[in-house]
Amino acid sequence: MNSFRPIVAPFLGALAIAALACSSNRPSPAPSIKAVCKDGTLSACPRDARVLFQVNGLSGKFYLSAYLENTDSHERSWIAPNAEDEPMLVPIHPGEQVLSRSVPMSILTKGTFKVRALLTREPVTRKDLLEGKVAASVESTSTLTVIRASAQQ
Repeated sequence: MNSFRPIVAPFLGALAIAALACSSNRPSPAPSIKAVCKDGTLSACPRDARVLFQVNGLSGKFYLSAYLENTDSHERSWIAPNAEDEPMLVPIHPGEQVLSRSVPMSILTKGTFKVRALLTREPVTRKDLLEGKVAASVESTSTLTVIRASAQQ
């Protein structure tokens, strides 16, 4: 057994060093944003629920732009920027976080909506978004179906 020790010890030491290097230098996740329905799912979000945005892997300053668009009427309900085009700064937070700004589904009629969310390095206006003048750093489009309130089901 002692004759193997000089051969095995350096090999095990190299493995330990490689394992430490891998665990401390893991790449951070790619930045992402997604819509989530609190108290439901995107495919069946009750009118008494809220839509929130979950972000992950951000480093540095980002601004949120987001709206819901009715798939039948194409009417938009804006989340950010607000009506005065004031931007929503995403707080810097390591790892995954749920943003504080949300949309109560009670403002919407039942139906299906496209949820579009963008994170940009600079604040943008609603007009710029609609005219396609914005290059998003991170973007997500989801489908949301609003159903009657959970108490009515």
